[in-house]
Amino acid sequence: MNSKCVFSWIIGLTATLGSQAQVLDPTFGNNGLVETYYGLYVESKVNDMLLQPDGKIVVCGTTYVTTYDFMMIRYLEDGTLDPLFGDNGKAFIDFDNINNYGLGYALQQDGKILIAGYSETPNYESISIARINVDGTIDESFGTNGIIHQTTGDYECFGFDVVVQPDGKILVAGQGNYIPQGEDFFMARYNEDGSLDTSFAGDGIVENINDNNSGSQPVMTLQSDGKILISGMGRVGSQQYYCTMRFLTNGTLDNTFSEDGVQLTLVPGDYNWPGNIVVQTDQKIVVAGYSGYWQSELFSIFRLDANGNPDPDFAVDGIFTHSINQGLDNFQDVLIQPDGKILACGYTIVANAGYDFVAMRLHEDGSIDTDFGENGVLNQAFSFSESRATAMAIQPDGKLLIAGDAPDFLNHHSAIARYDAGIPAAIETISEISTTIKVFPNPAQSFIQIKLPQSGMIASASIHDLYGRMIKQFTSSIEPLRYDINSLLPGLYTIHIIDFNGQSYKQCFMKG
Repeated sequence: MNSKCVFSWIIGLTATLGSQAQVLDPTFGNNGLVETYYGLYVESKVNDMLLQPDGKIVVCGTTYVTTYDFMMIRYLEDGTLDPLFGDNGKAFIDFDNINNYGLGYALQQDGKILIAGYSETPNYESISIARINVDGTIDESFGTNGIIHQTTGDYECFGFDVVVQPDGKILVAGQGNYIPQGEDFFMARYNEDGSLDTSFAGDGIVENINDNNSGSQPVMTLQSDGKILISGMGRVGSQQYYCTMRFLTNGTLDNTFSEDGVQLTLVPGDYNWPGNIVVQTDQKIVVAGYSGYWQSELFSIFRLDANGNPDPDFAVDGIFTHSINQGLDNFQDVLIQPDGKILACGYTIVANAGYDFVAMRLHEDGSIDTDFGENGVLNQAFSFSESRATAMAIQPDGKLLIAGDAPDFLNHHSAIARYDAGIPAAIETISEISTTIKVFPNPAQSFIQIKLPQSGMIASASIHDLYGRMIKQFTSSIEPLRYDINSLLPGLYTIHIIDFNGQSYKQCFMKG
């Protein structure tokens, strides 16, 4: 398949996507739904979902075997278990025969999976970071036999999120406990082999960073310029806020963000807990979670401008709240559609029937998109009454995946729903594909070579997957422009190039 054919395939894909209702995809699982038993006990949980470039789906979390273990289940595109992963699609990872809880997961460009969470070591809980091979086995080249136990603060500590930088370095966000203030944010950066990156904050670790106010359960993302955003629950005195912070690439607070690097956002209630944080293409920042009081929680989303200030053009003074059943309404994930609309998912209480998956869609101004679901809300029940969505993703063909947990008392099942949702294709640059540059060979196995319309040096080059995520970055070079792609998984990608005249080019290619 040459570049022209790949380009034609993508354009043909988007041409098939029109405005339509959100209906379950009958080609996935059992009429659009998948349920897979994976473990016992209350702390077993699905916490995340990863999409591979080859279309496979990885559901991640914690399960119980003889101890609590990291858990991953990989599915083929049609929702059947992948027999080439773990034990017939399921990988339960035990380290040291102690309890290990997986909370955040990330996919490396070579297909290996990173896990952030915590382990119950003999003294107290420690942050744990592990890496798993593409077949579901432990990558013993990482850390010590596949895992890192990181301590911070004066007693227990936890890892909550993990992000892979385009250069392959690994960022982990979590919380430590410090005397006297208690919980506070923690962040560390590791080299690809699991060693601490001492070019980050001097020793690889940023801790006790919320100016003697507490902070806990952070989520994290990267801006396109490499700056790091985290958002968690922050407490000043007895009041709890959404606490969002931005760091420079060297680990220091970015004082151009909300004047001091920290933005506190108050939604009325006793607490404000973030589910996830994303950055729009205009660099505005969106955080979704839940706020409120015990047994009375609201969906909440807020948006900050690129400088970290509340965005007055979003909802009411930058904050959106909503309640469905005047009970427990909880957002766990958020993403931005290619057309700029905001999708969030989580769960809501159903009268006398437990919980259901729920998704909502907002226009860019924070108003509810009533064309989505029923008046902007999409509910999904499963076979079991306690179904709670924790993650979602848009496939390159515009189909919507929502994943979470569906326990039947102590028996836990991963649950996935896939919708023909009428979402524009997830490639944000289709109309910008350049016909003036050539990528060859295409498809490619180990390298690609680029020919520009005019010879000369380039300022930057980066490879993006079909979800728009930058997964590999290259330094400046002169023609012939040849780039190693051995570490990429099979699939479709775009390469973005900027020359020293400021001219930008984009082209697609296939890794075979």
